[in-house]
Amino acid sequence: ADNAEEESHYDEPAVVDGVDFDEDDLVNEVLEDFDNSQNENNFKQEEAEEDGVCDAAYDNTPMKQLRANINTLTKRYYDPLPRNGKVAIGTSLGFIASRITLGVANRIFRLTGAIWVLSEMMYTSGFCDEAQCVPEEARPWIGI
Repeated sequence: ADNAEEESHYDEPAVVDGVDFDEDDLVNEVLEDFDNSQNENNFKQEEAEEDGVCDAAYDNTPMKQLRANINTLTKRYYDPLPRNGKVAIGTSLGFIASRITLGVANRIFRLTGAIWVLSEMMYTSGFCDEAQCVPEEARPWIGI
């Protein structure tokens, strides 16, 4: 009898602060929105083709589509979250973005330093000095 009660507990959708977190409903809702947006885009495109003019309001560039999708998802899923949830999401995204940014900057700095050390070694050893490695038309820029 306890197992039946536990199973029925897991089958119920999770509702927190009036927001339904049922995965099946979420997937169906996203698929329906995608189908509706595709139908709207096709309808707008057919209207523009019938008119024979370019509709400036209908811009199908990937960046505008991405911006519209992000705005829609933000309004639907981020806005209803409680303040603590927004703080947690902002904190985690900020941490991830800073790790990526600082990692890339660190690698660029190390690569630039290694190239500089290599060029100084080549110059000091005489393998690549000004007479051999720098073209005649670029030599006036070295003195700057």
